[in-house]
Amino acid sequence: MIPLDPRTGEVIEGSIAIGGDGVLFTAAPTEGNKENHLAEVPGGYTGIYTIEDLAAITSGLSGNYILMNDLDFNSDTDYENIANKTTYTTSTGWTPIGSNFSGIFDGNNYTISNLFINNSGRDGCGLFNAATGTIKNVGVLDVNITCNSRTGPIVGTLQTATSLLENSYATGVVSSTFRTGGLVGQGYDTATINNCYSNVTVTCADSAGGISGYNYLSTTSNSFSLGDVNGGVRAGPVAGDVGSFASTFINVYRSSEASVVGQLDAIHATYTTVDPSSFNNNAFVTDSLLWDTSDTWYVDEIEYPALGGTIE
Repeated sequence: MIPLDPRTGEVIEGSIAIGGDGVLFTAAPTEGNKENHLAEVPGGYTGIYTIEDLAAITSGLSGNYILMNDLDFNSDTDYENIANKTTYTTSTGWTPIGSNFSGIFDGNNYTISNLFINNSGRDGCGLFNAATGTIKNVGVLDVNITCNSRTGPIVGTLQTATSLLENSYATGVVSSTFRTGGLVGQGYDTATINNCYSNVTVTCADSAGGISGYNYLSTTSNSFSLGDVNGGVRAGPVAGDVGSFASTFINVYRSSEASVVGQLDAIHATYTTVDPSSFNNNAFVTDSLLWDTSDTWYVDEIEYPALGGTIE
């Protein structure tokens, strides 16, 4: 695994990795050195290389997709047509992918940065509107999202038992009036969030949570929240509205430095509060969060965990 800094995407100088052939080498901090990602598109997948490729997923919501490089909405070079940059970074910004993504989106340990949405009349906001499929292995960084309801950096709603968000994280700010979280707006009907974290400031009048805003029979496991939550009713550091819906929280943590403004629901998520430095402690990440730091996550020498990967 070659560790990358989650903010720059660059290889950490002097880091040591073992390749798939067992060869030990030292990674130089060369820009563009992305050897810890799949270099070729697997069979049955469509490669995502540009912002336009990302938007086109809406036309094939049952397909399987893999991100083949970092994307930045503010970068001219990440567009096929530079005119689209204005569309996605001004006015109402990005249109969330689909109304029901049922395929697989594999971020391939890459990041998507500077996602912008400003649409106070829209319900269902994030990189994806709603999903019944799988979203995994992606960092969504420095989001700036304002919508009406069901809002999260990665997906507005995880909808069913087949919905899975795994090995992913987000940073930035999100706000809406109803059901807003630091990763997803709502986890619904036995959806699963696993091995994820959020460092997002969440603002929402009703049902605001550090990871998810609303939870109905859903499961959140091996995950943590770092961001502040500014809520009204049903506000929580991990989840907002839990109610009597029998959602499950297993091995979930929140930062002791994160603030919560608002009324905690009478029945709320269970979590453990720890110092934020714990989240950059390899022993804590492997032994408490149970994350894979050999093939999936990298911890040392950066502020918070980033996605790594096995060299192919």
